[in-house]
Amino acid sequence: MKTLAVSLLTIFIFSVAHGEPDYYWRDYHGKIPADAIVGGRDSRGYPTYIGQAFVRCHGILIGQIYPGQKTITTSKEGIHVTDVYNRILCSGHKENFSWVPGNAATLHLTTINKHLVSGGTEWGKVLNIGRVKYQGELIVGKVCSGTIGKAKLYFPYKGEEIESDTYEVLAYEDKPNEVESV
Repeated sequence: MKTLAVSLLTIFIFSVAHGEPDYYWRDYHGKIPADAIVGGRDSRGYPTYIGQAFVRCHGILIGQIYPGQKTITTSKEGIHVTDVYNRILCSGHKENFSWVPGNAATLHLTTINKHLVSGGTEWGKVLNIGRVKYQGELIVGKVCSGTIGKAKLYFPYKGEEIESDTYEVLAYEDKPNEVESV
């Protein structure tokens, strides 16, 4: 509980000091909007996107969106495929996003002073958005960062939940517009 309170306080302080981040979740029904954030790549090198889905009794979970598919596949105590209550991460300022290297043991240290993008919740814990190269794909998943030293990435792959200790985690940095010189 104390860790959650510290996390929420950190998010509040960041928001007050830096303004609200310019990203949002849109309802997703199978069409990729122009302002969607690319999250990974499929086995052919085509872009995939960052999705979230509500899964009853588990929370709001992160998954990968493949263009042309209406469903999002997530994982938590099994694999969940849903085509209702799905959303896709979007922004008018895609240049403000970056992927930061992370690992389960030191994520909390390597991301100090960085705004990690929250992608959902699982039993009251905030989930961050991560990705990893696996079997020829760059796959989006959830980073369970609530337990210091055990912040693993979890993602669904061919009917199984896979975990990884090393990955990249999505961060947002508000970059002020550059003023053109006269």
